[in-house]
Amino acid sequence: SFFIVRNGSNTNVFTVDESGNGVLNGTCASAGADCAVDLAERHYSLLPAKPGFIMSVDNSPAANQVGTVRAASHPNDPTVIGVVSTNPAITIFGSQVSINPGGTPQIDPYEPAIALSGRVPVVVTSKGGTIYKGDPISSSSIQGTGMKSVKAGTIVGKALESTENWNSANCPNVSSIADITWPADGGTNPNKPCFTLPDGTLVGKIDINQTSSRIDKLEKENQELKDRIKRIEEKLGIQ
Repeated sequence: SFFIVRNGSNTNVFTVDESGNGVLNGTCASAGADCAVDLAERHYSLLPAKPGFIMSVDNSPAANQVGTVRAASHPNDPTVIGVVSTNPAITIFGSQVSINPGGTPQIDPYEPAIALSGRVPVVVTSKGGTIYKGDPISSSSIQGTGMKSVKAGTIVGKALESTENWNSANCPNVSSIADITWPADGGTNPNKPCFTLPDGTLVGKIDINQTSSRIDKLEKENQELKDRIKRIEEKLGIQ
């Protein structure tokens, strides 16, 4: 396993494997919120970082502290490191480790806990196309917001939920991205609200499995698919 917590009897009470799967050997108690299932590490941020935001390395002159991050704001940002955890089960900060499975979120917007592994909610947009379960998620041009990855590059994880049924009925509109709250965020709306962009596309939240990595084959696979479609159209006489 990637991370193991044992009790005084040397029994595993919490583990996270290399694929981001968390196992809690006990009861996950949560007062009206989803139980935390991710491992996170605190970083520094010069601006408030919101839960669910995709963060990248801050290389600005003002970021003189090691581990400073900022909300990603470029599509397929190669410096992306992860997602701000909403309620991590285990948080690392230097030599300190805190365990909080299902407890009250310990949120500091200037010391955001970035998920290293496990399941986390992430802010995403349908602007890059409908997200389906298993799709890779990368950063977008919207600050802190992810999208379906269609190019080679760095991703933050794989989607565990789809956006194909996002509409006004099951994704009620709110006035800003900051107002997108889930029960797991301390909100009370089980419908998981969305924010509508000027072009009509939506921004909301989905759960992903946080596994930062690179995808290098998407562009080649997309081009091969386009070539196949073109050949089929030529055979059918479609211009």
